[in-house]
Amino acid sequence: MCRWRLRDFLLDGLVLAFSVVLAGCGTTKSRSATEQLLISDAVDRAIAIIDFSPLADKTVFLDTKYLVAVKGIGFVNTEYVTSSLRQQMLASGCLLQEKVEDAEYVVEARIGALGTDSHEVTYGIPPSSGLAHATELVPGAPRVPIPDLSVAKKEDLLGASKVAVFAYHRETKIPVWQSGMSVATSNARDSYVLGMGPIQDGTIYHGTHFAGSRWQIPLLSKKQQNPPTRGLVSYYDEVQFDQLAGRLRRDDGSLGPPPPFALRLHTFQVGTERLSILQDHRADAEAIAQRWEPLAAEFDLREPFGRIREAVDEARRSATRAP
Repeated sequence: MCRWRLRDFLLDGLVLAFSVVLAGCGTTKSRSATEQLLISDAVDRAIAIIDFSPLADKTVFLDTKYLVAVKGIGFVNTEYVTSSLRQQMLASGCLLQEKVEDAEYVVEARIGALGTDSHEVTYGIPPSSGLAHATELVPGAPRVPIPDLSVAKKEDLLGASKVAVFAYHRETKIPVWQSGMSVATSNARDSYVLGMGPIQDGTIYHGTHFAGSRWQIPLLSKKQQNPPTRGLVSYYDEVQFDQLAGRLRRDDGSLGPPPPFALRLHTFQVGTERLSILQDHRADAEAIAQRWEPLAAEFDLREPFGRIREAVDEARRSATRAP
């Protein structure tokens, strides 16, 4: 915290110091790109800290009917929020389904805030038409508007987003998980000295920039770091999921059952049954096969799991029939 205050103090001091030795002219034509970056960065920060791991390996459907697009917000809208949520859910091991009837759980999302604010500080005299209006009361007096006599300016822009999600069982409607309110902000600061600028820094920039170019300033420039993130992989990093140890891939190259974050397995045959063990213990496969081969005709590994599945299905049906 102290470092941030020192950095802000030094930058403000730099703006004032430049005002006595430099003069120039700089203009930013439009802020639409900056506002889009602020909103998208705030959305990324809010969603990156949502941990969907309690729903890992579960079939889920993302219900977006309450993510209603609002006209006038700009390019970053509910579509970006929806895609970001899907990315974080997949990266956390959720098994996304396109149809609600194919999912065991439903995840419902909502947006509480999505927008930008700004405020400006002027060191000097800002332009004003008050004096001109006052002279109109005097017959024959010339109109004398006050021009911009500022030595320096600083404008702070803030992007904010508020996202919340929760999950419930599709058939029973019993709640199983909620994220809590995920609120995040992003910022950008533009500074001008005698018309020279903008000197830009903030969460949407990689360091300090001057008129769009990277500017290395001792004690002010800082190393860019990714914001906090939760889940099995970082929301901000490039990830090749098929190279993770978490990808369930048999040694023959074929994909196994659906959970995407299991371990690599070695599969072998014992009678009519196919068994799997960890790839690191594949040398034990031969000993297991030799020990169980004489009994292979007498056991059925699917039978106990079939009973468990039937019991679970019956419990779900009973829950839906309960008043």
